[in-house]
Amino acid sequence: MSSVSKLQKKIYEMTKGLFATWLPDDHLDVGDYGNLEKGRFLRDGNLKKKSVLFEEQIISSDKRVFRYSDGAKIKSAAAAHGSAAAGFGDAAGEIEFSKEGGFIYHFHDATQIRIESRDDFFRSLLEAIISGQIMWQDGYVVIDELRDCARYWIMVSEMSSGLVKLKASSKVTEDANLANLGGNVSTSVEFGSILDYSNGERGRPLYHAVKPVFGGPTGGEGFQAMLKYFWSFFENRHPKPNEINITKYQSSDDTYLIRPTSSNATEEIFTVRFESATIEDLLSGSAQASVSEDIDNLHVDTVNLQQFGAQKYEAGH
Repeated sequence: MSSVSKLQKKIYEMTKGLFATWLPDDHLDVGDYGNLEKGRFLRDGNLKKKSVLFEEQIISSDKRVFRYSDGAKIKSAAAAHGSAAAGFGDAAGEIEFSKEGGFIYHFHDATQIRIESRDDFFRSLLEAIISGQIMWQDGYVVIDELRDCARYWIMVSEMSSGLVKLKASSKVTEDANLANLGGNVSTSVEFGSILDYSNGERGRPLYHAVKPVFGGPTGGEGFQAMLKYFWSFFENRHPKPNEINITKYQSSDDTYLIRPTSSNATEEIFTVRFESATIEDLLSGSAQASVSEDIDNLHVDTVNLQQFGAQKYEAGH
C-alpha cells in the first residue's frame, strides 16, 4: 500500500470519517462535487455555480489546535540523535520517522465549515440532477464539511525510516504542535525521503464528503433508471424543478422518495439516500481490492507522490 493510502486510512480512523486533502493550499469549498480516486478528491465543479444555493455555517470551538501523527516522533534538542545537536544555538529538535507512511499532520486556529441546512441542500441538489442542470455522474460525491486553519505542518515519510532536523531560535518540545511555530523554523532531511508541507499558511487540510445512493422502485440500481424514467415520462425532455416531487423519508435521515408531481404519475417511486463517503471510496483505483487491516500481505502498485503537488525532500538534496 502506498504512503498516501496508509496516511489516508489513518487520518480517516483518527478523525472518525474525515479525509486529508493532500493539497491543503488548494482552496476546496463546501459544495464542490466530483470523484474520489487514488486517495484524492478530483473536483468537477461547485454547486453554487449550478444554481444550487445554500448557506455555509462556520463553527469555532475552544479546541482550535489539532495534532495527528503515526510512525513519527518529535524529539527535543536534548533528546535528539547525537547529543552534540543540543550544543548548537539554532538546534531546536528533530522528527524521527519509523515507517513508510509515517506522518506528522498538525494544524492550529481551526474552524469547521459545513452546510447549514442539509435538508434544503439535498432537495435542491436532487432537483438540479433530475432537471438536467447538472450533468451528474454515478460515483460523484459532494463536500459538505471542511476544516479550515491558519497554519499547518504536514510531513510524510516515503521510506521505512527518516530523520528531519529542526532549527529555530527556541527548543521544540516533544508534545509541540509544529504548526504553532510559524515560519520561525527551518528543516533539513538527514536521511530518508520526505513529502514536505511544513510551514503552510491558510489551508483546508481535512474534508468530509457525502454520496447519493440511488435506488429503483424495486430496490435495485436506480440512477440511470431514474433519469431514463423521468426523460420518458416527460416525453423526451428534462422535468422542471416544480414537476419533481421530493419527499423526506421519515424513518431515515437524509433519505428521499422521488416521483413526478403530475397526477398522472404511475406507482414508480425512486429513492435516494445520502451516505458519508468511505475510505474504500477514496482509495478506489489505487490498485487495491479492499482496505484491509492486514496491509502487509497486500501487493499494490505505488502511487507517485509527486502527483499530489507537494515538495519532496531527500537526504543530500
